[in-house]
Order: sequence, then structure tokens, then C-alpha cells
Amino acid sequence: MNAQISYVGVITENYRDLLDRNKADIIPTIKTKKFEFVDDAETKVNVVSIKPVYSVLGPEFKDKSNKIITALQTLPPKRIFEEISKTGHYNLELKDGEAIKLTSKHISIETKIQVHGRDVEIIDINNITILIEK
Repeated sequence: MNAQISYVGVITENYRDLLDRNKADIIPTIKTKKFEFVDDAETKVNVVSIKPVYSVLGPEFKDKSNKIITALQTLPPKRIFEEISKTGHYNLELKDGEAIKLTSKHISIETKIQVHGRDVEIIDINNITILIEK
């Protein structure tokens, strides 16, 4: 809670005037180096890693789980992320030709969100989007 925050960007139309009038109190309270209002925020999702959820894969796929884990390590994480985001699942083909349907319960996807070149976390509250770079 006492850590300095590098950047806070706020996207809002409804509350911009209210927040702007209270900026002098907000900035020291949230301990940010830079606070600004952002008119648009084109987000870019970067996939950092894909990790198997062993506690789900093992019980569900039993003897096939090691083959699944090995196959996942050879694939581009971004492709798996995009397919799961679009369809809700990823069809993994094992070396023996068997198709395995994997979902987000089988795979942990770590991503970073970038807005205007900054790695940020995003919080949405009542028509206010807050971008935070630690």
C-alpha cells in the first residue's frame, strides 16, 4: 500500500471534471509519479507464458497428461491464447494423431497488457477505467 506507483491513467467521460478538480488530493493519496487523463486506450495483450494446470490435466487425462505437457511446450503460446480466446478451447494434436480439447481450466495463461507502450494493470469501476503501471 505504501509503494510508489509509476503511472496512473484514467479513462472516463462521466467523472473527468470531478476527478480533475480533486487531482491535488488524489495524486499524493495514490502515491503516483504521473497521473493523466487518457482519451483513448488501444490495448495490446502480450502472452508471457502458457503453463499446464497439472492438478486438472493429471486426473482428467491420466496417462496422456505427459504427452499433452510435452506437446504444449513445442507450441507458440500466442497461438494457444488466441484460439482459446476466440473459441473457448484449443485442439491439441498429439504425436499419435489423437486430438485433445483443452480449455482455460487446463492451461494457465500469463499475459501483460500494454497501453501506449506501458505494461499496465486495468481496473474498471462504474464507467471509469484506471490504468496502473507499478
